[in-house]
Amino acid sequence: MVVRDRSFPNGSPVCDYWLSRCEGFTVRAGGRSLGIVERLAFGMPAGRVEALVLRKRRRRRRALAAGQVLAVVPARQLLLARRPRRSASARRALRRGATRAARSVGAAAPVVLALAGAFGAVLWAFAVRAAIELRLATARLARAARDEIRDYERQRDLDRARRVEGRKEQKQRPTDRSQPQAVANDYAFALGHERVDVLGEQSAAAADEP
Repeated sequence: MVVRDRSFPNGSPVCDYWLSRCEGFTVRAGGRSLGIVERLAFGMPAGRVEALVLRKRRRRRRALAAGQVLAVVPARQLLLARRPRRSASARRALRRGATRAARSVGAAAPVVLALAGAFGAVLWAFAVRAAIELRLATARLARAARDEIRDYERQRDLDRARRVEGRKEQKQRPTDRSQPQAVANDYAFALGHERVDVLGEQSAAAADEP
């Protein structure tokens, strides 16, 4: 039976074995996760593991010395590491850096406020100018649309008037054709009447001859 939470301290044969095969193990220090073991760095001689390369979030990586590992829990694929401690000089340097940063922020605050005010004024002027340009562009577009509609209506009225005139001309054309036909009929009638008269005169002349 394998105890899931059983750990093996650093220096034991089991811990040495798993340190050389711990890719993918999670490394924790106290209640904080330090990362996941991505690869191992072996030393010489005997190929003993000297450091672990950990992958953290956002693709950040850090190296952890193998001596910082306290124990291994193989069933959980977990390495327990020693908490990183800051030295007194490191703590003093950190406090000095925080104090300088606070002073820098305090000194830069008036400048930042002045720049923010100037930037706000420029931004307001730009917004007002943009609003004016937008209103002018809208008015130009509306005027162009009205002109286009007016031109379209004029063209439509002209086309309608042309169609009406064309229909009137089509109605008048049969009446115009009838006039030459009537003239031709009258001319034929006149020619026929004269022929009848000529034939009558010829018949009378023939009767008078002995």
